[in-house]
Amino acid sequence: MTLLEPSVGALVYAAESVDTFTPPKVEQTRNPKYPDDLLAKGREGWVTVNYMVNPEGEPYDVMVSATSGERDFERAAVAAIKRWRFSPAVLDGEFIDAGGMHRITFRVRGQEGASRGFSRNYKKMLSALFTQDREQADKYLDRLQRQDRNIYEESFYHLAIYNYAVQWGSEAEQYRALSRATFMDGGLGFLPDEALTSALFSELGLELKLGKLGQAVRTARQLLERELTPDRQAKVEQLLAQLEAAARSEQALVSVGRINQGYRFTHRLLKPSFSFTEVQGDIAELRLHCDKGYVGFIYEEGMTYSVAEGVGDCFLTAIGDPDTTFKLIES
Repeated sequence: MTLLEPSVGALVYAAESVDTFTPPKVEQTRNPKYPDDLLAKGREGWVTVNYMVNPEGEPYDVMVSATSGERDFERAAVAAIKRWRFSPAVLDGEFIDAGGMHRITFRVRGQEGASRGFSRNYKKMLSALFTQDREQADKYLDRLQRQDRNIYEESFYHLAIYNYAVQWGSEAEQYRALSRATFMDGGLGFLPDEALTSALFSELGLELKLGKLGQAVRTARQLLERELTPDRQAKVEQLLAQLEAAARSEQALVSVGRINQGYRFTHRLLKPSFSFTEVQGDIAELRLHCDKGYVGFIYEEGMTYSVAEGVGDCFLTAIGDPDTTFKLIES
Protein backbone atom coordinates (compact mmCIF):
# COMPACT_ATOMS: atom_id res chain seq x y z
CA MET A 1 0.00 0.00 0.00
CA THR A 2 1.61 3.23 -1.17
CA LEU A 3 1.56 6.43 0.84
CA LEU A 4 1.15 9.45 -1.45
CA GLU A 5 2.64 12.88 -0.78
CA PRO A 6 0.36 15.49 0.83
CA SER A 7 -1.46 17.59 -1.74
CA VAL A 8 -3.73 20.62 -1.29
CA GLY A 9 -3.92 20.20 2.46
CA ALA A 10 -4.69 16.48 2.37
CA LEU A 11 -2.75 13.44 3.45
CA VAL A 12 -3.96 10.56 1.32
CA TYR A 13 -3.44 6.82 1.22
CA ALA A 14 -3.58 5.28 -2.23
CA ALA A 15 -6.88 3.45 -2.55
CA GLU A 16 -6.81 -0.26 -3.26
CA SER A 17 -9.47 -2.88 -3.63
CA VAL A 18 -9.46 -5.09 -0.57
CA ASP A 19 -10.07 -8.77 -1.15
CA THR A 20 -8.35 -10.57 1.70
CA PHE A 21 -6.51 -9.23 4.72
CA THR A 22 -4.70 -11.10 7.49
CA PRO A 23 -3.47 -8.95 10.40
CA PRO A 24 -0.01 -9.38 11.91
CA LYS A 25 0.39 -12.20 14.42
CA VAL A 26 2.85 -12.54 17.28
CA GLU A 27 5.41 -15.28 16.61
CA GLN A 28 8.09 -14.64 19.24
CA THR A 29 7.74 -12.74 22.51
CA ARG A 30 9.95 -11.73 25.40
CA ASN A 31 8.55 -11.01 28.82
CA PRO A 32 9.13 -7.46 29.98
CA LYS A 33 11.56 -6.87 32.81
CA TYR A 34 9.57 -6.13 35.96
CA PRO A 35 10.94 -2.85 37.38
CA ASP A 36 12.88 -3.77 40.52
CA ASP A 37 11.52 -1.02 42.78
CA LEU A 38 7.89 -1.71 41.82
CA LEU A 39 8.39 -5.45 42.28
CA ALA A 40 9.85 -4.88 45.75
CA LYS A 41 6.76 -2.87 46.69
CA GLY A 42 4.37 -5.44 45.22
CA ARG A 43 3.09 -2.76 42.87
CA GLU A 44 1.05 -4.03 39.88
CA GLY A 45 -0.31 -2.38 36.76
CA TRP A 46 -0.91 -2.60 33.03
CA VAL A 47 0.11 -0.89 29.80
CA THR A 48 -1.61 -0.91 26.40
CA VAL A 49 0.81 -0.48 23.52
CA ASN A 50 0.03 0.38 19.91
CA TYR A 51 2.60 -0.49 17.26
CA MET A 52 3.14 -1.07 13.58
CA VAL A 53 4.60 -4.22 12.01
CA ASN A 54 6.61 -3.93 8.79
CA PRO A 55 6.64 -6.52 5.94
CA GLU A 56 9.64 -8.22 7.59
CA GLY A 57 7.67 -8.83 10.80
CA GLU A 58 9.53 -6.21 12.82
CA PRO A 59 7.64 -3.82 15.14
CA TYR A 60 8.18 -0.08 14.88
CA ASP A 61 6.64 3.15 16.18
CA VAL A 62 5.85 1.38 19.44
CA MET A 63 3.96 3.74 21.73
CA VAL A 64 1.80 3.69 24.85
CA SER A 65 -1.91 4.37 24.22
CA ALA A 66 -3.29 3.62 27.70
CA THR A 67 -1.76 2.88 31.09
CA SER A 68 -2.48 2.41 34.77
CA GLY A 69 -0.07 5.28 35.34
CA GLU A 70 3.41 4.01 36.22
CA ARG A 71 6.09 5.31 33.82
CA ASP A 72 8.46 2.44 34.69
CA PHE A 73 5.82 -0.08 33.56
CA GLU A 74 5.35 1.90 30.35
CA ARG A 75 9.07 1.87 29.55
CA ALA A 76 9.34 -1.86 30.31
CA ALA A 77 6.35 -2.71 28.08
CA VAL A 78 7.62 -0.67 25.13
CA ALA A 79 11.12 -2.16 25.44
CA ALA A 80 9.67 -5.69 25.48
CA ILE A 81 7.47 -5.30 22.40
CA LYS A 82 10.34 -3.78 20.43
CA ARG A 83 12.03 -7.19 20.82
CA TRP A 84 8.97 -9.19 19.67
CA ARG A 85 8.78 -10.71 16.20
CA PHE A 86 5.65 -11.14 14.11
CA SER A 87 4.35 -12.78 11.01
CA PRO A 88 3.51 -9.69 8.91
CA ALA A 89 0.07 -8.69 7.72
CA VAL A 90 -0.98 -9.91 4.30
CA LEU A 91 -3.16 -7.97 1.87
CA ASP A 92 -4.12 -9.70 -1.38
CA GLY A 93 -1.14 -12.04 -1.06
CA GLU A 94 1.46 -9.34 -0.34
CA PHE A 95 3.12 -8.42 2.96
CA ILE A 96 2.23 -4.90 4.14
CA ASP A 97 2.71 -2.55 7.08
CA ALA A 98 -0.15 -2.94 9.55
CA GLY A 99 -1.10 -1.88 13.05
CA GLY A 100 -1.50 -3.94 16.19
CA MET A 101 -2.20 -3.50 19.90
CA HIS A 102 -1.36 -5.49 23.03
CA ARG A 103 -1.97 -5.03 26.72
CA ILE A 104 0.84 -6.13 29.00
CA THR A 105 -0.10 -6.81 32.62
CA PHE A 106 2.42 -6.67 35.45
CA ARG A 107 1.39 -8.96 38.30
CA VAL A 108 3.15 -10.32 41.37
CA ARG A 109 2.51 -14.01 41.95
CA GLY A 110 0.38 -14.73 45.01
CA GLN A 111 -1.26 -11.30 45.32
CA GLU A 112 -5.05 -11.58 45.21
CA GLY A 113 -7.85 -9.30 46.37
CA ALA A 114 -7.56 -6.10 48.36
CA SER A 115 -5.58 -5.52 51.53
CA ARG A 116 -7.35 -4.56 54.76
CA GLY A 117 -5.79 -1.12 54.60
CA PHE A 118 -6.98 -0.50 51.06
CA SER A 119 -10.49 -1.76 51.82
CA ARG A 120 -10.73 0.40 54.94
CA ASN A 121 -9.65 3.59 53.14
CA TYR A 122 -11.86 2.80 50.14
CA LYS A 123 -14.98 2.36 52.29
CA LYS A 124 -14.27 5.52 54.27
CA MET A 125 -13.84 7.49 51.07
CA LEU A 126 -17.17 6.22 49.71
CA SER A 127 -18.80 7.19 52.99
CA ALA A 128 -17.34 10.71 52.69
CA LEU A 129 -18.66 10.95 49.12
CA PHE A 130 -22.12 9.89 50.30
CA THR A 131 -22.18 12.69 52.88
CA GLN A 132 -20.45 15.11 50.46
CA ASP A 133 -17.65 15.69 52.95
CA ARG A 134 -14.92 16.79 50.56
CA GLU A 135 -12.25 17.23 53.23
CA GLN A 136 -12.62 13.61 54.36
CA ALA A 137 -12.89 12.39 50.76
CA ASP A 138 -9.62 14.16 49.92
CA LYS A 139 -7.99 12.59 52.98
CA TYR A 140 -8.88 9.01 52.08
CA LEU A 141 -8.32 9.43 48.35
CA ASP A 142 -4.82 10.65 49.15
CA ARG A 143 -4.26 7.56 51.31
CA LEU A 144 -5.41 5.32 48.47
CA GLN A 145 -3.11 7.14 46.06
CA ARG A 146 -0.06 6.73 48.32
CA GLN A 147 -0.61 3.00 48.85
CA ASP A 148 1.24 0.45 46.75
CA ARG A 149 -1.67 -1.16 44.90
CA ASN A 150 -2.01 -4.54 43.26
CA ILE A 151 -3.91 -4.86 39.98
CA TYR A 152 -7.19 -5.70 41.74
CA GLU A 153 -6.92 -2.60 43.92
CA GLU A 154 -5.91 -0.52 40.90
CA SER A 155 -9.31 -1.07 39.29
CA PHE A 156 -11.19 0.05 42.40
CA TYR A 157 -8.79 2.97 42.92
CA HIS A 158 -9.74 4.43 39.53
CA LEU A 159 -13.39 3.75 40.27
CA ALA A 160 -12.94 5.81 43.45
CA ILE A 161 -11.41 8.66 41.44
CA TYR A 162 -14.37 8.50 39.05
CA ASN A 163 -16.89 8.78 41.90
CA TYR A 164 -14.92 11.70 43.36
CA ALA A 165 -14.91 13.45 39.96
CA VAL A 166 -18.69 13.00 39.68
CA GLN A 167 -19.00 15.14 42.82
CA TRP A 168 -16.23 17.69 42.33
CA GLY A 169 -14.51 17.12 38.98
CA SER A 170 -14.99 17.57 35.26
CA GLU A 171 -16.46 15.14 32.74
CA ALA A 172 -12.98 14.72 31.25
CA GLU A 173 -11.64 13.68 34.67
CA GLN A 174 -14.58 11.31 35.13
CA TYR A 175 -13.91 9.70 31.77
CA ARG A 176 -10.17 9.33 32.30
CA ALA A 177 -10.71 7.53 35.62
CA LEU A 178 -13.65 5.41 34.49
CA SER A 179 -11.97 4.24 31.30
CA ARG A 180 -8.98 3.12 33.36
CA ALA A 181 -11.23 1.28 35.82
CA THR A 182 -13.09 -0.65 33.11
CA PHE A 183 -9.98 -1.26 31.04
CA MET A 184 -8.13 -2.45 34.12
CA ASP A 185 -10.89 -4.99 34.76
CA GLY A 186 -10.39 -6.25 31.21
CA GLY A 187 -12.59 -9.29 31.66
CA LEU A 188 -10.57 -10.48 34.66
CA GLY A 189 -13.58 -10.16 36.97
CA PHE A 190 -12.31 -7.56 39.42
CA LEU A 191 -15.45 -5.45 39.39
CA PRO A 192 -18.76 -7.17 40.19
CA ASP A 193 -20.61 -8.00 36.98
CA GLU A 194 -23.40 -5.45 37.38
CA ALA A 195 -20.93 -2.78 38.52
CA LEU A 196 -18.86 -3.30 35.38
CA THR A 197 -21.95 -3.12 33.16
CA SER A 198 -23.08 0.10 34.86
CA ALA A 199 -19.57 1.52 34.56
CA LEU A 200 -19.51 0.78 30.83
CA PHE A 201 -22.88 2.52 30.40
CA SER A 202 -21.52 5.58 32.23
CA GLU A 203 -18.37 5.45 30.12
CA LEU A 204 -20.47 5.31 26.95
CA GLY A 205 -22.47 8.36 28.07
CA LEU A 206 -19.27 10.33 28.72
CA GLU A 207 -17.83 9.36 25.34
CA LEU A 208 -20.93 10.75 23.66
CA LYS A 209 -20.71 14.02 25.64
CA LEU A 210 -16.96 14.42 25.00
CA GLY A 211 -17.21 13.63 21.28
CA LYS A 212 -15.20 10.41 21.52
CA LEU A 213 -17.54 8.71 19.09
CA GLY A 214 -15.03 6.27 17.65
CA GLN A 215 -14.42 4.94 21.15
CA ALA A 216 -18.18 5.01 21.84
CA VAL A 217 -18.66 2.51 19.01
CA ARG A 218 -16.18 0.18 20.68
CA THR A 219 -17.80 0.57 24.12
CA ALA A 220 -21.27 -0.09 22.67
CA ARG A 221 -19.97 -3.30 21.09
CA GLN A 222 -18.44 -4.30 24.43
CA LEU A 223 -21.82 -3.85 26.09
CA LEU A 224 -23.57 -5.96 23.47
CA GLU A 225 -21.21 -8.82 24.38
CA ARG A 226 -22.55 -8.73 27.95
CA GLU A 227 -25.82 -10.03 29.34
CA LEU A 228 -28.22 -7.07 29.18
CA THR A 229 -31.91 -6.67 29.86
CA PRO A 230 -34.02 -6.49 26.68
CA ASP A 231 -34.56 -2.76 27.25
CA ARG A 232 -30.83 -2.06 27.67
CA GLN A 233 -30.00 -4.27 24.70
CA ALA A 234 -32.41 -2.35 22.46
CA LYS A 235 -31.05 1.03 23.60
CA VAL A 236 -27.43 0.06 22.90
CA GLU A 237 -28.32 -1.44 19.51
CA GLN A 238 -30.19 1.75 18.58
CA LEU A 239 -27.28 3.93 19.69
CA LEU A 240 -24.75 1.83 17.78
CA ALA A 241 -26.88 2.14 14.63
CA GLN A 242 -26.95 5.93 15.10
CA LEU A 243 -23.18 6.09 15.53
CA GLU A 244 -22.60 4.00 12.43
CA ALA A 245 -24.98 6.28 10.52
CA ALA A 246 -23.07 9.33 11.78
CA ALA A 247 -19.84 7.81 10.48
CA ARG A 248 -21.40 7.58 7.01
CA SER A 249 -23.04 11.03 7.09
CA GLU A 250 -21.62 14.31 5.81
CA GLN A 251 -22.11 16.00 9.19
CA ALA A 252 -18.89 17.10 10.90
CA LEU A 253 -18.13 15.82 14.39
CA VAL A 254 -16.43 18.05 16.97
CA SER A 255 -14.58 16.99 20.10
CA VAL A 256 -12.41 18.90 22.57
CA GLY A 257 -8.91 17.53 23.13
CA ARG A 258 -6.02 18.08 25.52
CA ILE A 259 -2.46 16.76 25.32
CA ASN A 260 -1.65 14.95 28.56
CA GLN A 261 1.45 15.08 30.75
CA GLY A 262 2.91 12.26 28.66
CA TYR A 263 2.97 14.66 25.66
CA ARG A 264 0.21 12.75 23.84
CA PHE A 265 -3.45 12.91 22.89
CA THR A 266 -5.02 9.78 21.41
CA HIS A 267 -8.30 9.42 19.56
CA ARG A 268 -10.01 6.64 17.64
CA LEU A 269 -11.28 8.19 14.40
CA LEU A 270 -14.87 7.67 13.29
CA LYS A 271 -14.57 9.58 10.00
CA PRO A 272 -11.86 9.59 7.31
CA SER A 273 -10.91 13.31 7.43
CA PHE A 274 -9.83 15.47 10.35
CA SER A 275 -8.46 18.89 11.20
CA PHE A 276 -7.63 20.95 14.30
CA THR A 277 -8.98 24.38 15.28
CA GLU A 278 -8.64 26.71 18.28
CA VAL A 279 -5.24 25.28 19.19
CA GLN A 280 -3.96 26.77 22.46
CA GLY A 281 -0.38 25.58 22.87
CA ASP A 282 1.77 23.56 20.52
CA ILE A 283 1.08 20.42 18.46
CA ALA A 284 4.34 19.16 16.98
CA GLU A 285 3.56 15.86 15.30
CA LEU A 286 0.70 13.61 14.25
CA ARG A 287 0.69 9.84 13.81
CA LEU A 288 -1.88 7.50 12.31
CA HIS A 289 -1.85 3.82 13.21
CA CYS A 290 -4.32 2.12 10.86
CA ASP A 291 -5.23 -1.52 10.39
CA LYS A 292 -3.49 -1.48 7.01
CA GLY A 293 -1.13 1.44 7.04
CA TYR A 294 0.87 3.97 9.07
CA VAL A 295 2.11 7.51 8.69
CA GLY A 296 3.79 10.06 10.92
CA PHE A 297 4.11 13.71 9.92
CA ILE A 298 4.70 17.23 11.18
CA TYR A 299 1.54 19.10 12.15
CA GLU A 300 0.73 22.13 10.02
CA GLU A 301 -1.84 24.65 11.20
CA GLY A 302 -4.96 24.90 9.06
CA MET A 303 -4.41 21.60 7.24
CA THR A 304 -7.16 19.04 6.70
CA TYR A 305 -5.98 15.44 6.50
CA SER A 306 -7.83 12.60 4.80
CA VAL A 307 -7.39 8.85 4.76
CA ALA A 308 -8.60 6.90 1.74
CA GLU A 309 -10.84 3.89 1.92
CA GLY A 310 -9.32 0.50 2.48
CA VAL A 311 -6.96 1.14 5.42
CA GLY A 312 -9.45 0.08 8.11
CA ASP A 313 -9.83 1.66 11.54
CA CYS A 314 -7.33 4.40 12.42
CA PHE A 315 -5.97 5.53 15.78
CA LEU A 316 -4.78 9.16 15.81
CA THR A 317 -2.03 10.40 18.12
CA ALA A 318 -1.15 14.09 18.51
CA ILE A 319 2.21 14.81 20.13
CA GLY A 320 3.01 18.20 21.65
CA ASP A 321 3.30 20.31 24.77
CA PRO A 322 1.34 19.11 27.83
CA ASP A 323 -1.98 20.91 28.43
CA THR A 324 -2.24 22.02 24.79
CA THR A 325 -5.97 22.23 24.03
CA PHE A 326 -7.86 22.21 20.73
CA LYS A 327 -10.97 21.17 18.89
CA LEU A 328 -10.71 18.12 16.66
CA ILE A 329 -13.03 18.22 13.65
CA GLU A 330 -13.87 14.94 11.90
CA SER A 331 -15.58 15.14 8.52
